Amino acid sequence: MHLITCMSAILAVIGGVSALPSPDPAPKTASPIQTADLMHVPQHVNNIPTEQDALLSYLFGWNSTAPQSKVARAKLWDDDDIVPIEELPRCYHKCVVDNCCNMASDGAPDIREMTTNDFCVRAARRPALLLLQSIWILLFLVFSAFSNLYYFCWLELIFLGPASWFTPDLSVAPNRVLGLSLLVISAFLKANCVGAWVQTLVITWFCDRKWRPPRSSKNIMQVEPSNWDDACERLGGCNLRISDRVYHCTRLGRCLPVYDHYCDFIKAAVYLRTIKAYLFVLVFLLLDAVFSITIAIYALARYQLRFAPFAISVIVAALVVVGGVAFFTWDKFWLLACKNCVYHENRVDPEWRLVFKYDHHGQTRLHILKSNGKHPWDLGIWENMHQVFGRHWWQWLFFWWQPERVSRYGHYADRDLPYGDWVTRYRTDFLMAPLNSVAVDAPGAPPSHGRAPPHRQQQQVNRHEQQRSSAVSRDNEITVHRSDVRRIQRSSGSSAGHAAGSAPSPPTHTRRRRLELSGSQQ
Repeated sequence: MHLITCMSAILAVIGGVSALPSPDPAPKTASPIQTADLMHVPQHVNNIPTEQDALLSYLFGWNSTAPQSKVARAKLWDDDDIVPIEELPRCYHKCVVDNCCNMASDGAPDIREMTTNDFCVRAARRPALLLLQSIWILLFLVFSAFSNLYYFCWLELIFLGPASWFTPDLSVAPNRVLGLSLLVISAFLKANCVGAWVQTLVITWFCDRKWRPPRSSKNIMQVEPSNWDDACERLGGCNLRISDRVYHCTRLGRCLPVYDHYCDFIKAAVYLRTIKAYLFVLVFLLLDAVFSITIAIYALARYQLRFAPFAISVIVAALVVVGGVAFFTWDKFWLLACKNCVYHENRVDPEWRLVFKYDHHGQTRLHILKSNGKHPWDLGIWENMHQVFGRHWWQWLFFWWQPERVSRYGHYADRDLPYGDWVTRYRTDFLMAPLNSVAVDAPGAPPSHGRAPPHRQQQQVNRHEQQRSSAVSRDNEITVHRSDVRRIQRSSGSSAGHAAGSAPSPPTHTRRRRLELSGSQQ
């Protein structure tokens, strides 16, 4: 039985390794369209008359046939990649399969048909044994629970016989304590692993079946479409105006926020609402496998009898489980939890495009930022861990406690998800750059580039006049205050003089008066 447990653990690891996402091969019939070719979209696609309208339609869901877009269509792009636009719908279309399939009528290969064939070929290349990953993990959990928990811990260590419960035998007390300890620890590990697994299944297949991205415009938005390899992998597309970090799942046929991959290992999608539970499954499956094989080795060492010939196999199985599961678990844990990066964003030299929306003279304008290498949503290791597991440490202990970003996705003040510090600093510097050589406007005033307009100059003159008038009024108040002080001092001095005049004068010496009289006579 312990040998079956070890072999089940090895098969579970093999199934988990095969379930990890791998780079999709490039299509054989047609090369994917690159991002640099967006300005060369044919004008007959969707009857878009100009290249600027084609790019606006691709990035922002722009409707060139609408009458309100005629004024904005006449405004071209400037040198700073600032897009003038009057009405901004929710961000862009990442599902561009319909536009690509419209080009197939001119003789180009049908991308939708190519995707179906390519997907079927990749599925056929997988060995039939590895298509049952969930069966191997179930076998491992069942056999490990039976052999370790029931057969060894309960029957061999705790329950030694009906009479042993009532017989005061001190020799069996340490065995019972050891058996209860092993039973509680193993049950705790299996409960977290199975509970997190069930949560991912319920959320993927029942709770989020009708989830739709929030359709709201933000001040900072992601405008780079998902790479064209992934766009060509979609079967039909979703045709949704989607939010930041939303990618398409071919297995489920819908777009999901912060989508990483579909895990055949647990038969669930790994995305925003299931990332925490998925990491719990990986971590506790590793711990449970190591703990179960440790119990099996201890049982083989204590009861050697018929299990002795398989001791070397158990040790090899333990090394395979610890090495394989730890290696692949560390990779996913590092990307999802520590780097806040999903599979679609983990590229060698990624190019990110962000749009900063602001008002200019009552018009909505867009500034496009192109950045290479810097991940916009990387907040640092510690803050990324808070984003995945929870804001407080006690939320990390429960797999069902969703973090803050799950409930607030799409409901932040000016963004769908928190951006890195460098994105916020860039937006602040961009908005404050035109205000370095001019007066700072009041709150709510729209920013402008270049020289200040006449109405701002008039505002500056009026502000100086108000400051001058306030300074003059303060001087008058100070002068009045000083005159009041002098008046009070003068009135106090006169009252003191009256009081002194009413008092009797001091007596004059008679000798001094006589001398004065004698001097006058002479």
